[in-house]
Amino acid sequence: MIQIIFIEKSEEFPLGQIRVDVDETASWVLDSNQFPLKLTVLENNKKVWTVKLECNSWATWDPLNRDCVIKIETSNNILLREYTPEPDFCQQIFDMWSNNNKNSKGLVVGTHDGTSGEWVKSIQNGILDAVLVEGSNEQFLKLKENYPNKKCIRNIITPNGGMVEFYEFGTGEGNTTDPNYLISQGIKDYKIVEEKSIGINELIIQEGNNIEWLHIDLEGIDDTILMALDFERIEKPKLIIFEVINFSPGRIGTTDRIDKVTSWLNQNGYKVKYDYWNSVAILC
Repeated sequence: MIQIIFIEKSEEFPLGQIRVDVDETASWVLDSNQFPLKLTVLENNKKVWTVKLECNSWATWDPLNRDCVIKIETSNNILLREYTPEPDFCQQIFDMWSNNNKNSKGLVVGTHDGTSGEWVKSIQNGILDAVLVEGSNEQFLKLKENYPNKKCIRNIITPNGGMVEFYEFGTGEGNTTDPNYLISQGIKDYKIVEEKSIGINELIIQEGNNIEWLHIDLEGIDDTILMALDFERIEKPKLIIFEVINFSPGRIGTTDRIDKVTSWLNQNGYKVKYDYWNSVAILC
């Protein structure tokens, strides 16, 4: 028997976890020379990890996104099992909304290189349209390569615009304007650059004030950006997805910030669903 289970997101497994168990009964069906079995993880059709499994052994994988594919093969390359986790709530609601609102224009703030996020497949498959915004130069260059036919903007987004300190480290996926984010992640090796930012309202107006959906992933300031939206100046997006993990109880020890941004959204006509890593808001 080969059992594959998905453990949902939690403080212990922030990304969720895929567990594969191979018990003794697998040897009742397979010949000894077909062991060890090969477990392969593919993300975006690229092999990212592989491990060998004997009888009575197990392996786990923490997926960056649920688009990954798990393949179990014999040593002589016979495919035994193939598994993809069910999308999480935010992905399911975004996909449903996308299919019901085709060609809607969106704004993605904090795209990284454009290979992960609820919005990716809908843009790649031409279901939705979007303006893609990334502040980190290295990630932005990759973004432009990945989306040559979409409008890509390299800019740092803040509540009100102006000069800002931008903290850069690693390959740029986690670059932020929030020094508390660095502390929470234990990041000590970084550099500070001063750059001119654009305010979120100014960005939306610049892009025509016709944004129907908004996706925010800004490493610790998503709530601040959201609550800076001025609905006397801009139209309300019908759907908003924003990252909350960096001010979740597991990171900061309180629900205060999640409660505050949820209340603000409720007061502005949105229904909100918390989904551990992200939250989704629908204008009702």
